[in-house]
Amino acid sequence: MKNQHYSDEFRAQALAKVFSRSGEQTIRSVAADLHMCLGTLRNWMKRAVDEQTVPTLRAKRATELTRAERLLALHETHGLSEEALNAWCRERGFFAHDLKQWHSEFCDAAEAPGRGEDSEELRQLRLPMGNCSVI
Repeated sequence: MKNQHYSDEFRAQALAKVFSRSGEQTIRSVAADLHMCLGTLRNWMKRAVDEQTVPTLRAKRATELTRAERLLALHETHGLSEEALNAWCRERGFFAHDLKQWHSEFCDAAEAPGRGEDSEELRQLRLPMGNCSVI
């Protein structure tokens, strides 16, 4: 593989993703998701640990947020440009794909007929934003 030069921003995001990954996600799978060499990612991780620059983990991982917190995140990022959205995600340690997944989950749940307690909870959380549309 040809030597690639990654931006500092990409490196920081890759390290944040690998250090905050869920239990079922391996370093290899993170590297594959980022389309990068596993060895490169491991070297970055080792250097970050050696230099004590491991990204601080946020209070909650994306998978640990409540529905209300996810909805608030969607509300805060609605209408942001791609650059502003990426900056918002970096500040909070999330990824744009997290937001897209949450958006999809809310839209799918809102369209599903009669889901009992889930429907009531979603009704309470729903913002008056009209129909769901792609972020």
